[in-house]
Amino acid sequence: MDVVNVLIQDKPVVIFSKSSCCMSHSVETLIRGFGANPTVYDLDRIPNGQQIERALMQLGFRQSVPAVFIGQQLVGNERNVMSLHIQNQLVPLLIQADCKIFLLLDNLNHGACCSFLYEVDVRAPNESKEQLVETHDLDLLD
Repeated sequence: MDVVNVLIQDKPVVIFSKSSCCMSHSVETLIRGFGANPTVYDLDRIPNGQQIERALMQLGFRQSVPAVFIGQQLVGNERNVMSLHIQNQLVPLLIQADCKIFLLLDNLNHGACCSFLYEVDVRAPNESKEQLVETHDLDLLD
């Protein structure tokens, strides 16, 4: 377990993966979709991968990957991450872990669609936590 603690220390999001695991790739893609930049360890490509895999299995995993840590806390496997996402709890968890994320907000008003892309950075303590990055106006009434 100590080897896992060393690897997750000071990292907002860590995914333990294998290069051939499609579910690990799906979880990584989901998290990156919010603009977060997870640290990914492919256990089949690093020298002590088997040792890390054994440590993860001691945490109760039937399969060692994907194993996701957010804010140095064990979230679990792909099912746990997807469940958090469906329950709208994944983004707040990423924000709480000091991840820099992007949110796309759509506003439909009188036949026009306006999309706002906000950058949310909770690491800026004395400044606004949201910064408007882009605005896209689409006229839906041609």
